Amino acid sequence: LVVLPFLSHGPHDRDDYLADGLTEALIADLSHLEDLRVISRTSAMAYRDTTRTAPQIARELDVDLIVEGALARDGDRLLV
Repeated sequence: LVVLPFLSHGPHDRDDYLADGLTEALIADLSHLEDLRVISRTSAMAYRDTTRTAPQIARELDVDLIVEGALARDGDRLLV
């Protein structure tokens, strides 16, 4: 499984920082599951802003599952 870097649809650098934090937290949490191989944060972050498709990424990393996510702000709310 690979957790791709979360996309940030916010206008601020803090939103990018938060998106990275969510990605890292999810990778860490999933890494604790037995019998699940999770691609490292370093390898996953190499796919930030990539033009590769999900099937291409899956082949390159030899994974069966890809998790994608994004966050955006709506006033005082954070949408994940």
